[in-house]
Amino acid sequence: MTTTDSTESIEQKETNRVGTINSFGTPDETWTAEYPWTRYRGPAVFPVPGDWVLSIVEGDGTSWYYMDEYGDGVGSEHAVYDALDEDPSIEDPFIACEDIRLASADLTRLPASVESDAGADNAADWEFTINSITIFRRTDPARDDLYAAVADALAQFDAGESPRNISVSFDTGTLPEDVQEQHEIEQRKQNNKSLTSFE
Repeated sequence: MTTTDSTESIEQKETNRVGTINSFGTPDETWTAEYPWTRYRGPAVFPVPGDWVLSIVEGDGTSWYYMDEYGDGVGSEHAVYDALDEDPSIEDPFIACEDIRLASADLTRLPASVESDAGADNAADWEFTINSITIFRRTDPARDDLYAAVADALAQFDAGESPRNISVSFDTGTLPEDVQEQHEIEQRKQNNKSLTSFE
C-alpha cells in the first residue's frame, strides 16, 4: 500500500465515523473504510450502516436497532432519544423511541460447542440474528472479520434484503460443529438427489 493509498484509507475511515464523542485515533479495522462506524465508551468500533443505530455493548454481545430515517447518520439509540427529547411536539420521547424501532439485531457470544476444534479455553461461537432470525454462527472468528460480516448483513438489510436471504463471508474462524454436520447432511441429500435423477 502506497502512502497515498494509506492516506485515502484513513480519510475514508474518518469520513465513515458516526456519532463518536471521543476520538481514539483511526481504527485498524478494514471494514471501517466501507461502512459507517461508531464507538461505545472506548476505542472499539462498531458498524452502524444505513438506519441502524448501536443500542448496547456488553461482554457477551452487542445490539442494534433499525430506526428508519431517524437512524440515518446517527451512531446510537441514545442520540435518537436525545433528538426526540428536544422535540416539543413529542410528549414521551421514550415511547416515541420504542415506536420507531423497526427491527433489531443481536451479536451474541455463546459457549463453544464441546466438539469445537478451536481448542482454546476461551473459544466461543458467535451468533448474529436480525429479528430473531439467525444470519450466521461462527466459531472464533477474528474481531475484524466478525464485525465486517455484521456490517455487511446490516447494510444488506438496510438495502431491503430479507434476513433469510442475507449471506456473509468469513476469512477466519470455522463453522460450529452442528452447522458443519447440517451442511454435510444437506450435501449428501443433494448428491443422492442428483444420482437418482439419472436413473
